[in-house]
Amino acid sequence: MSLGYLYDSSGSFKSTIQYYKSVLKTDPDIWNNLGISYYNDGQIKNSISYFHKAIQLNLTFAYPVNNLGLLYTKRRFFECKKYFLRSIGLKPSEPFLLGETYTDLSICDYHLSEWNTVKENKKDQSNLTSIFLEELFEKGIKVEGEDYRCFFKSN
Repeated sequence: MSLGYLYDSSGSFKSTIQYYKSVLKTDPDIWNNLGISYYNDGQIKNSISYFHKAIQLNLTFAYPVNNLGLLYTKRRFFECKKYFLRSIGLKPSEPFLLGETYTDLSICDYHLSEWNTVKENKKDQSNLTSIFLEELFEKGIKVEGEDYRCFFKSN
């Protein structure tokens, strides 16, 4: 599986996907890694499908659950919180994942609060620094700022 990581780290996402598919069986780690590679290649729908398949193969596998939360911070931020909370419940004794997930959850909570403030008060959005820019755009709110890339996790 290290060859897949090598391809991914070099930016050869299509090679990564091809490699993982060649060794794909019923290993949820590979499905999770493919989800990450599809995301990195801009194939969001495939990414979501592969994270869900990893979860289906191992219902206690917290990494793809957390990755869905991260992905939804970019696409559907109202859903991201439920995935972060589920991830915490699946692996409450894994310090690294727990710390990362709580950090992700706090960012999600901050931006949900930011969104609610903008929505309820119709305040000026010129200083809005939300990672949910696409969602805000879809809601018809003009936002100037920088988009942030989600960072996915594998074990």
